[in-house]
Parts: sequence; structure tokens; C-alpha cells
Amino acid sequence: MVRADLIQAQIGAIKAANTGRRALHEKLGFALVGNLPQVAFKFGGWLTWCSLLLDTPAQPVNG
Repeated sequence: MVRADLIQAQIGAIKAANTGRRALHEKLGFALVGNLPQVAFKFGGWLTWCSLLLDTPAQPVNG
């Protein structure tokens, strides 16, 4: 596990259609910051990726 005081940002990238995974990330504190439409082609269809960002501390540790 990475020490929390060393983290600047945590980014999650998931398929937009995976609503269960997105809900899990949001429950853990991630917020949607954007979509990347049609960035991959798999099983005969285009996939859109969601980018999620975990809140960073208001007063980060200067290290």
C-alpha cells in the first residue's frame, strides 16, 4: 500500500458501461472528471472510458 501522505492523485479508468464499477469507485471517494469516447474496440463495439480522480488532501504534506 502506498503511504497516503505521499499521494498527489489517484486516477481510475473504467469502461463507461460498467456502472457497478463506477458506483464502487464513487463510494470510495472518486469523482468523474471526464470521458474518453470510443478509445478501444473490443468484441465488435467501441468502448468509452471514464476517468475518475480521488480527492487529494486540502493540506498535503511537504516532503
